[in-house]
Amino acid sequence: MDVTELFRCCRTGDIEKLRYLIDVKDIEVNVRDNWDSTPLYYACLCGHEDMVELLLKNGSRCEAHTFDGERCLYGALTDDIRRILRRYNAINSDFMRRESYDEFLRRSFEQGMFADIYFVVHDETIPAHRAILATRSAYLAEMLQTKWSEKMVFFPRTAEFNPGQFRNMLKYFYTGKLDVPFEEYEAYLYLALQFELWQLTKLIKSRLEKAKTYGASKRGFVRVSMISIDPAMEGKNLKEDFTKLAEVALPEPFRSQQLPEESMFISQLLGDVDYELDDFSSFSDVCFDVQGYEFYCNKVFFCHRSDYFKALFEFSQTAATNQDLEDDCRITIHDVTPAVFAVVVAYLYIDDAEIPCDFDEIYDVICAVEMYLLPGLKRHCTNAMIEILDVSNVLEAVRVSRTFAMPRLESECCRFIAEYMDEMVNDPGLIELIVEDARSIKGRQETDSIPLVDDIRSHLYNSLLPNYFGNQTSSSEYRLEVLENLLKNIGLDC
Repeated sequence: MDVTELFRCCRTGDIEKLRYLIDVKDIEVNVRDNWDSTPLYYACLCGHEDMVELLLKNGSRCEAHTFDGERCLYGALTDDIRRILRRYNAINSDFMRRESYDEFLRRSFEQGMFADIYFVVHDETIPAHRAILATRSAYLAEMLQTKWSEKMVFFPRTAEFNPGQFRNMLKYFYTGKLDVPFEEYEAYLYLALQFELWQLTKLIKSRLEKAKTYGASKRGFVRVSMISIDPAMEGKNLKEDFTKLAEVALPEPFRSQQLPEESMFISQLLGDVDYELDDFSSFSDVCFDVQGYEFYCNKVFFCHRSDYFKALFEFSQTAATNQDLEDDCRITIHDVTPAVFAVVVAYLYIDDAEIPCDFDEIYDVICAVEMYLLPGLKRHCTNAMIEILDVSNVLEAVRVSRTFAMPRLESECCRFIAEYMDEMVNDPGLIELIVEDARSIKGRQETDSIPLVDDIRSHLYNSLLPNYFGNQTSSSEYRLEVLENLLKNIGLDC
């Protein structure tokens, strides 16, 4: 339903709906419809400049000389949109925040930290990680379990490809993205066949044919010289592939709690290849001991997503070296419960987690998020806490939002208080919070504003606007009056 709404609003120009889908629903902006068209294409075609900029800012792909890029450029309704497309920068802070998981995968490959396998191509050494390669290719999984299990350095035969092409193919395993210049497609087809990537092989051939046909149909008005592959084209989700590693990492009962039943791959881990869970755990390179529960994990998923774990691994590695220990692969965690650590582990592997529905348990996860420096997981916690807001916990949620810098949670709490003002007016906690806010303003004059009161008023006033799409609040005026009487009773004028 959200994807349908995404395409609809890009055709009609409903930018507020688009902002909602991006900011609140965190929707993927590079999805395709039955006509192989993207939301950006429709925004360009229909002349919605502000939507084109918003989509590009949040990660829509439109590289020059690719099928999608040239199609958007050719179909754009105005020259202003064409200028926007030509000057856009694919990497920006908003995109990196939204696509932090993709950015983590890119860095994991390019930096090669904690690599455990190396390919030497024409004297160029390319580091990689066995766990990631194994989850993305049944062929590599089998080879790494058998013939290559004891080897760390490999020298591929290089007659059919160069180091750059081999590097790009390895990067594809991490990111699911591959740019193939027309003149180099044979090398990439060769590599795809060597790794037994049958779907990728078909996709390269079909996209190449489609791009050439499109270029020829425009009689020189467009120049397509490259095809771009992304996960959406293959109908794949990288997070689903890496769920296989999350299953290994999470001990029971947390595995069942964190991973949906339909995502459990252990019985058919790699398609027709039947591996036992213990076999696949051979790719783990660190074990976290949390109150007796053992989490067999992969350092690459921790060090690139959390500076805390990066520092922890570096320290443990140094300590192990100084004490002449054989390895540093076992770390005891003392600061969190196994259930909370399971949430963290699931998030690090698949960028999602089953957050508890209890207020105190969510608070425990938020504390761990702050300690482990995981802003993305904090957004999940924000959504979970908003879902359980009620009159008994909303005031405590306000304090949590301020303690841990969660502005969206605070805004939703104020919205809730505004909606239930007539029920909460006599709550001592609300009065205490308003008085604290007033006292926190240095040199406050009698009629100066109070942040909490301002936010509650804002939501109440918005509910009175003609175009307000929330719940119809015919009693909003009454609630405003209740709020004003409350302020008068506690001696505040603002």
